[in-house]
Amino acid sequence: MMKKTYSLLLFIVLFTTLTNAQEAKDSIVLQREARSFVREGNELYKQQKYTDASVSFKKALEKNSGYQKASYNLGNALYQQNNFKEALELLENKSRSYHKEAYQKVTFYRGLELYNTANYIEAKKQFENSLSSSIDLIFKARATYWKAETDYILGDYNDALVGFKQFQQQSEATSTP
Repeated sequence: MMKKTYSLLLFIVLFTTLTNAQEAKDSIVLQREARSFVREGNELYKQQKYTDASVSFKKALEKNSGYQKASYNLGNALYQQNNFKEALELLENKSRSYHKEAYQKVTFYRGLELYNTANYIEAKKQFENSLSSSIDLIFKARATYWKAETDYILGDYNDALVGFKQFQQQSEATSTP
């Protein structure tokens, strides 16, 4: 009886070890495939084939959903395609600290999209989100201006006045188109 128990225990240990080894091997294969898709996407991005690059980066994320480089590069490719809505969704699902500058720019451009469709309340929220990640000072100035403009249209004249004054005080205001 002791011999059967020992044999069964040995079998379970060996089976578990082999299963874990196979899972580790599968994980390594997926990581390699993900890196390969990122390299492919990077080459397409350099050729300004942003749609094709996006597909490669998405394939990389299918292989390894936690691959920060693939996520960041996908966000940039979407940004280059002016697909701010999808880029914003991607960035909001990821760690903002890693993507802070991209988040600032995408929320700014998403705010402009919403502003241009007369969705002023949502536009204001996006400009505020952009201002919360003020890495790039030019985009900070732009977001400050457009938030003030949105406040004006919404009838928040005091907030608009404060915003326009803040914009004028920023050194980047003179270089903002």
